[in-house]
Amino acid sequence: MKKIQKLSVVISTIGRDILSIKEILKYKIKLIIVIFINNFFKKKFIQKYSNEIRQKKIQVFLVNKKVGINKVRYFGAIKAKTNYILFVDDDDNINGKQLIKINKLL
Repeated sequence: MKKIQKLSVVISTIGRDILSIKEILKYKIKLIIVIFINNFFKKKFIQKYSNEIRQKKIQVFLVNKKVGINKVRYFGAIKAKTNYILFVDDDDNINGKQLIKINKLL
C-alpha cells in the first residue's frame, strides 16, 4: 500500500537560490516551488533540478502576474493537495530531521 503524503512544503521565490531545497529532498517530502514572474530563473532552475522534477520530487509553477506573496502562496497551497502545508521562504534554512518529526506527528 502506497503511503499517503500528509505534508507539502511550498517555497515561493522571485529568483533567488533556495537554501533548503537539498535538505528537504533528502527526506522525501512533497516540494512545490512557485516562481514569481522570473521566467529566466525558471529555465535555470528546471535545468539544475531536471532529475528531481522528472521523478516528481519537485513540482515547479510560474506565476506571471504581479500579485502579492499571499496569492503566490495560496496558488502553491492549491497545488499541494495534502492535508498540511509548510510555507517556507527561499532564504530560510530548514532542518530536515525536524520535518520528518512533524510529518510523523501528523
